[in-house]
Amino acid sequence: MKALSRLLIVAAVVLAGGTGTGRAQQNSLIEPEAMAALTKMGGYLRSLKAFQVDAVTSAEDVLEDGQKVQFGGVTKLLARMPDRLFIAVDSDRQNRDYVYDGKTFMLRANRASPSA
Repeated sequence: MKALSRLLIVAAVVLAGGTGTGRAQQNSLIEPEAMAALTKMGGYLRSLKAFQVDAVTSAEDVLEDGQKVQFGGVTKLLARMPDRLFIAVDSDRQNRDYVYDGKTFMLRANRASPSA
């Protein structure tokens, strides 16, 4: 159960698109209401035998010349308690599958074929 909890944290990071370290350092004060809501949500998810999360994601980068570039993607997370997790990330930047089968964690990085 602890291993799956750790993997769910990894899944949350994947869904968010990064570690968020910079944001955490900038906003060191977390609102108690937000933390309570996350704790309640986490408790509910841990009570389920299985769940699925589908997310449409986007990220924006600003280039040195000021031009904005937007990247889109789709992430699918499937979890079955206590020992199964599958995450598929398909985006403009990466195509990866994360799999935990109760014993082994696997990362498969799929390379996109060059377009003609």
